[in-house]
Amino acid sequence: MPGRALAAILPADTRRLGDCFTAVDHVERERIPYTAAVNRFPDAPEHTPCDIARALDLNRSTPVLLCDPRAPASGKEVLIRTVEYAGRVHTAPLLASVG
Repeated sequence: MPGRALAAILPADTRRLGDCFTAVDHVERERIPYTAAVNRFPDAPEHTPCDIARALDLNRSTPVLLCDPRAPASGKEVLIRTVEYAGRVHTAPLLASVG
């Protein structure tokens, strides 16, 4: 897997969800596990993760994480959840093959 990303975090802004489709198409085409990190800006419309996943036509297993990129703890949580998700995705075929 040299030169291939093990995971991706796709930032999303609810004011401009249409801008996300190119990135979503790319990571799905390349089969890269990813999370959608939805920036919670004060002037942005509020939506649930389920609504955002539906609007972006995401796979049901793709995590949609609400975050505040200005807060270090929020960014850290997005990174941790992305690594955990990617770990599950990458180990699932190995686990299935043994049993």
